[in-house]
Amino acid sequence: GKAAISHARCLAYNAEKNRSLLEVTIETGRKHQIRCHLAEAGFPVIGDRLYGDAKLHDEDLQLAASSLAFLCPITNEQRLYELPSELLPEL
Repeated sequence: GKAAISHARCLAYNAEKNRSLLEVTIETGRKHQIRCHLAEAGFPVIGDRLYGDAKLHDEDLQLAASSLAFLCPITNEQRLYELPSELLPEL
């Protein structure tokens, strides 16, 4: 019942596998927000047993954070944590 705002953009598309690599930014932090919004838009996350159709894929959930940024409530400094590019998922 609370507002949830997500922004998604396609970074790459594999036509052979019919898969997209997306960059998703959220303004709010609701439980399952990204999975719910993508499924509602017709783009469920691979392996999502709650919002998608996990029966279509023999893979586990394919959702990973590549970066996390926030304002530290203790130091009031901006914090940024990023995965090295070689650890990012492939399409």
